[in-house]
Amino acid sequence: MIFLKPLFKIEHIQAINLIGGGDMQFETRNGSNWVFDIGIVNPYSKKEIIKTLALTTGAIATSGISERGEHIYRRNKSVLQATVVGTSLQETDVWATALMVNPKASLPKNITGFVFYALEGDENVKNS
Repeated sequence: MIFLKPLFKIEHIQAINLIGGGDMQFETRNGSNWVFDIGIVNPYSKKEIIKTLALTTGAIATSGISERGEHIYRRNKSVLQATVVGTSLQETDVWATALMVNPKASLPKNITGFVFYALEGDENVKNS
């Protein structure tokens, strides 16, 4: 975000974000009421939102098998996707992949993760 923060010098810009592959780093101007409503898609159906988060500043990353197939070694094949919210895009991306490999991993205190399993049909929320 260091390269995008100068955009806040433009008075009418309330929020900025950088998106890559669905992962996102975002920030809202101090004093603004801008909120990013972020939807997490169902790994079975990309047109269905299974969770919505209202966030102002931070990062979110999702790792799973629905976009690129079986590209992550998973011991537990019932884990379909993991979404992580934190402050840094690099950190959230790493932890989203880590939860795919080990959904029982202990997350740092500044990270919240959501792991979605195939067999249970609903989410198991993993908080730090």
